[in-house]
Amino acid sequence: APSFGNLEIAMLAALTSAVIESVGFLIITHNKHRESPQAFAFYGMALLVLVSGVLSISDYQTMTSEHWLVSIAGGTCYALASALVVSAFHCCQPGTVSSIQYSQLLWGMLLGLLIWGDVPTTQAMVGGGVIVVAGLLLIFTKSKSNEKDAPVVPEPLPKAAP
Repeated sequence: APSFGNLEIAMLAALTSAVIESVGFLIITHNKHRESPQAFAFYGMALLVLVSGVLSISDYQTMTSEHWLVSIAGGTCYALASALVVSAFHCCQPGTVSSIQYSQLLWGMLLGLLIWGDVPTTQAMVGGGVIVVAGLLLIFTKSKSNEKDAPVVPEPLPKAAP
C-alpha cells in the first residue's frame, strides 16, 4: 500500500500554497485586460508582507546582520520571480506557462546540490525529469496543433505593370 510517511504541516503548507498560487494565476489570466502585470505583482507582495507581519507579531525576534542580508537577497529574488511569472501569465496561455514552471523542480534540485551540497534522491530526479519532459511535450504538441489550426494567409498578388 502506498505510504506518505509522516504527514507534516510543511507538506500541507506546500500543498495549500500551490492551490492558492494556482487560483491567483487563474485570476491574473482572467483579469489581464483590467490590470497590469506590475499591479498584480504589487498586490501579491503587499499581501505577503501584511500576512507575514501579522503572523510574526507574537514571536518577533530581532534579526542579525546575516539574517538581514539573507532576507533581502531572498526577498529580491522572490519579488523578481513573482513579477516575471505574473508577466508570463499576463501575456501567455496558462497551460504553456505552467508547463515551463514545472522546471522549478529540477532547478531546485540543481541549486540545492550546488549551494548546500544536498544530493537529491534518484526518485526525485526521475520524477522531476518525467514531469518536466511531460510539460515540454505539452508545449510542443500545443504549438504543433496551433500551427495546424492557424489560418493560411494568402500572399498578396504582384501589381501588374502599367
